Amino acid sequence: MQQKMIANCPLCQNRSLNVITTTQKIPYFGEVLEFASICKNCGYRDSDILCLESKEPMRYSIDVHLETLNARVVKSQSATIRIPELGLKVEPGPKSQGYISNIEGVLNRFEEVIESSKILFKDKKTRVKIKEISKKLKEVKNGKRKVKMILEDPLGQSFIDHPEVSKRKLTEEEIKNLKTGFIEL
Repeated sequence: MQQKMIANCPLCQNRSLNVITTTQKIPYFGEVLEFASICKNCGYRDSDILCLESKEPMRYSIDVHLETLNARVVKSQSATIRIPELGLKVEPGPKSQGYISNIEGVLNRFEEVIESSKILFKDKKTRVKIKEISKKLKEVKNGKRKVKMILEDPLGQSFIDHPEVSKRKLTEEEIKNLKTGFIEL
């Protein structure tokens, strides 16, 4: 079902923001709300997809090696992904987006962020650490290093699909310590 409305633009503040919302079912995510906003006055644009269904809060973990690099990863906007051995973690924020990929694709995303962070850090110690983590990620992708990938989703909208994955419900304490990406008022 599609709905249209006019709202105030967050950029120019004029009442010229066309907002279109659509609800539909998407494989792996269930019912979602898609929205697109375009300001006729200043050209501001935004779009997002929000999952409307929540399931049991879950934790998935898998040992990453050559045979699991193709494991399907469905990450919603509320999920946290960690690779403890490398000190890597991505947590949801207000603009966090969901995606469907595989483990190798998730590793590539980490690699891209690490590579782009080089321009932020000029001190030698941090740059050496960045280079070290990049090297270790390449070793994981080439099968020379094994790590564990952990995906936790307090809204239960994410999962890793592979015979070697272990999964369990999150405890109340774990749920309390996870971010959802939604702004708390």
